[in-house]
Amino acid sequence: MNEWRYAKKNEVQHESGFVLQLLAGDWSDPSDLSPCSPKNMSVSDAARLLREGLVYAQTNPFPSPDSTISSKQESTKPKRKYGPRTLSLRKKNQVDA
Repeated sequence: MNEWRYAKKNEVQHESGFVLQLLAGDWSDPSDLSPCSPKNMSVSDAARLLREGLVYAQTNPFPSPDSTISSKQESTKPKRKYGPRTLSLRKKNQVDA
């Protein structure tokens, strides 16, 4: 089922364009879903993708921003501490004249 991905925390999308949106509840116990299929998709294919999408969302939690860093890498990464004398350099927004 590599064809599935999260578009948002409450929305999974198949590579065919089929989208399954969770409107209420959670993925393990949904109480309201909104499926959206492409116009040329048959009803049987849409039903199959609805089931697949639910299984995907139930077995694959939404990736957190830190999920790419393993716990081992995170523990060896030095923590930066900023004091009152730390200078922060930020790029100014350039305005077109």
